[in-house]
Amino acid sequence: MSVGNLSDVAQIMEAILFSFTVIYIAMEAKQALNLTKAQYGHSLTQRMYDRYLSSAQNTDFAMFMAKNWEGDDMADHEHWRVKLWMNTLLVDIFDTWDMHDKGLVDKSHLDMRVQAVEGLMKMRLGPAVWQLWKPARDPRFIDWFETEIFDTATTCLLYTSDAADERSSVALGGRRIIKK
Repeated sequence: MSVGNLSDVAQIMEAILFSFTVIYIAMEAKQALNLTKAQYGHSLTQRMYDRYLSSAQNTDFAMFMAKNWEGDDMADHEHWRVKLWMNTLLVDIFDTWDMHDKGLVDKSHLDMRVQAVEGLMKMRLGPAVWQLWKPARDPRFIDWFETEIFDTATTCLLYTSDAADERSSVALGGRRIIKK
């Protein structure tokens, strides 16, 4: 075998090895992306569970969550507390939408959060809280959010035993939904 032939064989082997290297790197990148997606999904879910657990363990806050937030008997500081809770849930949706938009989390993460905030945003204070955030959000998000929250005909309800006895429905957090 001549030196020219050996050079040709070496170039062919180099091309084959380079192809395998590129394939291997692509497989590693895909695995890293899947791991990153799982980590983002887990961190968003963990943050939500931590918030719910912390809220459930705080008796004062649990009693506040069970109040009728649409009632006229709420003090000014309680209205402020409702707005802060709505802001907290909205920021969670913003983060989740951004991660979903980048392909890092599944749509189910977004759907779960929409169900949690949908009833709140339709309450008296909800549109005012949304108007504070709206100018800072991307137009695509605004279209999606307003369609999901304000144009949805059905509301996800949680039925408690008390509500079932009274034949009334209660939104997440214990607030009653009164249909007119």
